[in-house]
Amino acid sequence: MGLESNNLENTAGEIWGMVKEQLSQKIPPAAMFTWFNDDKCEPIDLDKHTLFLRVNLSFSKKVIEYRFSSIIVSILNDILSCDDAELIILAKDGDFIY
Repeated sequence: MGLESNNLENTAGEIWGMVKEQLSQKIPPAAMFTWFNDDKCEPIDLDKHTLFLRVNLSFSKKVIEYRFSSIIVSILNDILSCDDAELIILAKDGDFIY
């Protein structure tokens, strides 16, 4: 399900939507709602193969990084047709947010 090479101008929101669609097939619905609901986790930037997400709480950031980041990065690698995707999560209550 990789992107066509001539369609590299995808926004963070478009990529995150694709990631969430695949992620929802791999984790329980309660986990999707708890950690990835639109008001709790939002895309803020896509820089080449790095997706930046913003969450409300540092606690959420830690849980997502520990429990879900490897799954998300694997999905990103598939979507972006690469093997070096990265996920950066920023928390509104603790990290510098641009």
